[in-house]
Amino acid sequence: MTIDRRTITRLRESIQKNSQDIKAVKEKIKVKEARVAIKKGNNEIPVRKAVISPNFSNKTVLTDSKWHYVELFLKRNKESEALNYWYQAENFF
Repeated sequence: MTIDRRTITRLRESIQKNSQDIKAVKEKIKVKEARVAIKKGNNEIPVRKAVISPNFSNKTVLTDSKWHYVELFLKRNKESEALNYWYQAENFF
């Protein structure tokens, strides 16, 4: 099977166009800004393990994503309906 020069040229152009399209998509999905901290007034609210009183038997959650933290919290408390709404909110955000 032989491939002529026109076919090779056409394939190279197609590969180059696809590479440019892939680069454009990657640029669009890059995070442009750092995550904004949760604030109340002038104070930043850190995400902690204990809400009211410490419970040292719980596992520590190490994440810098508010979305992932809440998702883990809902899964731990078996809140399946709330988890569905949380996924929807994340997709809209």
